[in-house]
Order: sequence, then structure tokens, then C-alpha cells
Amino acid sequence: MKNYFALYQDFVQNSEPPAVFHAWSSISAISALLGKKCFVPQGHFTVFPQLYVVLVGDAGSRKTTAMDVARKLVEMVEEVPIAPDSATRESLIDEMSDSKVCAELNGRDVSYWQSSAFVSELEQFLGGRHINQAMVGFLTAIWDRDIFKERTRKGGNVIVHNPYFTMLGCCTTSWMNDKLKQDVISDGFSRRTIFALGTK
Repeated sequence: MKNYFALYQDFVQNSEPPAVFHAWSSISAISALLGKKCFVPQGHFTVFPQLYVVLVGDAGSRKTTAMDVARKLVEMVEEVPIAPDSATRESLIDEMSDSKVCAELNGRDVSYWQSSAFVSELEQFLGGRHINQAMVGFLTAIWDRDIFKERTRKGGNVIVHNPYFTMLGCCTTSWMNDKLKQDVISDGFSRRTIFALGTK
């Protein structure tokens, strides 16, 4: 029997996106589907399969086409929470705080709070023309936190226990070159992100 990746490649073999877009989209789907039910223990810390992946290519390079295949696959599994297409930092935190996933792992019950974002325009997700440093900071901070706390002006404290967030996004090469300046590169977001460049 063929494995997941071979089957995925068979499914998309006659489509237009570059192979690298399909490859990283399929890996992103696995990241969302596994959640914290899968991990690699590394002594004092544990590696979970969460990923931030950004497909980078010129306009018309079929980035969104590749992303949509992965998204539809994940949407078929009702237990995997998916973030809204357009979300603010605050709404994303609220959505995660209501997205508890329960599973059994090695004979014991585990729970974590998950969300997966599929972003056709990374520019809009990160704040439009001007990078929203608060959103970038949130994506950086939630990567390896056991608990995330947020104090809101009206609602008091919002707590996300054992968070697990994955993202598959798209952006153009020109936007990445123009907007992802030193302040974003140096704050840790880029070290947590895989940028997959597709060419003809």
C-alpha cells in the first residue's frame, strides 16, 4: 500500500502548482492532523509537529491552489479546528481558547487547544500594508508555550492551555522582499517558519 505522501502526489500530479508547493502543503496538512498526539521526546524538551509554512511565488503561480488541496483534506476531519480566513490577533486567541481537543496517548487522556490557519494572503493575516507586530509576536510566543495568557480590556484574562497552532500561508516574492524587514526577521517568527519558493 502506498504511503500518505505517495497518495497525495498521485492525487495532485496533473495540477498546475509547482511540486514544492504540493509537497509542503501535504506536510502542513499532516502537521494540522497530528496535533499534540504525536511528539518526539528530546530530554528536557519535547518536539511537536507544528509548522508554519509559507508558499512564496509570483502572482499566478498557483500558491492558493496548492494550499486549498491541503485545507480541504484537513476540513474532512471534523475534530481539527480551523481558524477563520480573516482573523485579528484577539479573535484568534478567543477562537483557540474555545477549541479544546481531547485524545488518548499511551493509555492516558491528554488535552490541548488547537487551531490551524490556511491563509491565502499572508499580508492581510499579518496586518495589511503595515506589519502587525502584535500578531507576529503572538505567533512567535505561542510556538513553544505550555500556557498562553492574555489580559483583555473588557473580558479579563483569556488563557489558552497547552496551545498548538499551525499555519499554511501564501505570499508573493515582492511582498516578502519589501515587507519582511529586519524587525520581523529578528524577532523569532522567521526562525519558526519554512518559506517554500516555487518557480516555473
